Amino acid sequence: MFLLLVLLHSLQPIFISPMDVSFNRMLETNQYLLISQYACQTTFESNIKDNSCPKSFSNFYMRSSETGCIHPIRVHLIRDPEEKRPPRALYIGQDYRARSIAFVDDIQIPSPPVTNNTSFIYSRSIIFSNRTHKHLNRMRTEFTLYDQSYQLLYLITRNSFGSLTCAVYRLLNLFPGGNNRLMFDVINMNDFVMHPLNKVRSNWIEDPYSENVFYTTSNGGVTSIHALPMNRLLFALQDGIDGKRVFSYESSSRSIVSISGGLLFSQHLRSGYSTVYIRSFANMTQQPVGLSCGLHTGYHQVDGGQPITILIVKNWDYCLLRDGLLADSKSCLQEREQWMVKEGLVSESLSFWSTTLIIVLILLSTVSESLSFWSTTLIIVLILLSTQEAGNFRYPSFLGQYLDMDISVDRWNY
Repeated sequence: MFLLLVLLHSLQPIFISPMDVSFNRMLETNQYLLISQYACQTTFESNIKDNSCPKSFSNFYMRSSETGCIHPIRVHLIRDPEEKRPPRALYIGQDYRARSIAFVDDIQIPSPPVTNNTSFIYSRSIIFSNRTHKHLNRMRTEFTLYDQSYQLLYLITRNSFGSLTCAVYRLLNLFPGGNNRLMFDVINMNDFVMHPLNKVRSNWIEDPYSENVFYTTSNGGVTSIHALPMNRLLFALQDGIDGKRVFSYESSSRSIVSISGGLLFSQHLRSGYSTVYIRSFANMTQQPVGLSCGLHTGYHQVDGGQPITILIVKNWDYCLLRDGLLADSKSCLQEREQWMVKEGLVSESLSFWSTTLIIVLILLSTVSESLSFWSTTLIIVLILLSTQEAGNFRYPSFLGQYLDMDISVDRWNY
């Protein structure tokens, strides 16, 4: 899979110019689904038009119909390790007693609109009491992280003394079949007090496609984003190791919303007006090119602290959702390749050989990952179970080396 990512990167020599800004080009694919969660309202959107902002950020789609939804809801993408089944979504919220609860649900693909001048969009309300959910813990959850490689959920909480603690859960039966297809189960693997250095770290987020974890730190009006591989997360939580600073910006009122699918989403709030900024996270040293999407907040309580959760589903995961049992990896890849040639992101002369080589790499990667996933997962589960008695929850040491990352500063001048 690493060789595949390197190859895809090498086939993209043409950078997006300010005159060609579009959501698709920043994401470098036309096969995607944008999932946004505001309060109890979930919106699914695809096929965003050029030079347009996602409709998900507009007043109409961000107006929650559930008046009792006062706690934030976090959403995580659940991907099939074998890449055979469509991805699902994990929703984490709170009940009326402020206990953390969760459920897993299928992801909806919006139907095409009557006219062709707008994106495909579908919106619905989530009411946890109407869902079969699992209770997780009794403390106030501040951040949640999901490790898709080992199906581990991290709940970062704060106890009554103000200390940060972390609860680790193993998620089971995420892709069940038969009559119990919507049910999943959780096992509490470990609870521990986090390292004191984590008190200055906030906005913990994972990108399901890069398998990196991000957090922010602030110093004198400058906020920095730090990144580390998912398999180094426990070392950060328990030992306080630092991630690599990959991006900084000068703003005291801007907050990071999400980093997903290679895109960075941030939000700026001022006097009843909210602006969501979108830019590529792939080349942070390049001239900042992105979208700025503004909306009035008078119809909903964004100023009250309700965060927006944003997820990207793309490429083969999107084809699995859209095509179901008819999904074909070769056709999905060729569809994206043809779009990239049309958009000028790759040259047509490279199209045939790049497609052929990528297909071969995908097949080899799929076979390799399918064989290694279950054996590695079994080892991890045994280690996690053994650490419950030892009281020191760790990843094994063979999970890879620390990745180096670039450092850049962006003043958000777009």
